[in-house]
Amino acid sequence: VCALINDERQTHKLSKSNAKKLGLSHEELKELVLQKHPVIGKALGSDIGVYLQYLDSEIAVRVLVQLTEQGITALPIHDSFCVQEEFVPELVAAMQCALAW
Repeated sequence: VCALINDERQTHKLSKSNAKKLGLSHEELKELVLQKHPVIGKALGSDIGVYLQYLDSEIAVRVLVQLTEQGITALPIHDSFCVQEEFVPELVAAMQCALAW
C-alpha cells in the first residue's frame, strides 16, 4: 500500500509470480484494499507517504533529543525505541510530548 501511495507514476505493480500465488491481479488486489480501507483511495499516487515519513522522523528526533537531555540513552529501531526498563515512563512521556508537537 505504501508503494501505491507514493507511486505518482503508477509504476509499482504486483509481480506476476505474487499475483499467481494470490490468485489475484494487481487491479483486483488494489480494489480489495480500497474496499477494506476506502480512505486510502484519496492518497494513492499523491506522494503523501513521503511527507508522513518525514513527520515520523521529526517525531523520532524530538523523542531522542528529549531523552538525551535527560541523560537517557535510547536506541531507535525503525519507528520504535529501546531504553532500559527503568526509563520506560520517561520514554512514554517523551513520545507523548513529541506527538503533541
